[in-house]
Amino acid sequence: MIGIELRSVGKTGVVFESCKRDGLLVGKGGLYGTTIRMGPPLNLTAEEAREGLEILTNALREHA
Repeated sequence: MIGIELRSVGKTGVVFESCKRDGLLVGKGGLYGTTIRMGPPLNLTAEEAREGLEILTNALREHA
């Protein structure tokens, strides 16, 4: 599992929703609900990883 901790619950929520809107399913977690969680499958291809990273990067740039 991979986690990215953000500074506030509000930012985590908008990044989560932006990723979901663009087709990347991530989770929210952490003690204070400020962590974006990802659990990529073991058979993830390089192309799928690049696509997911692009969606996540765009969401973080847009909201965080």
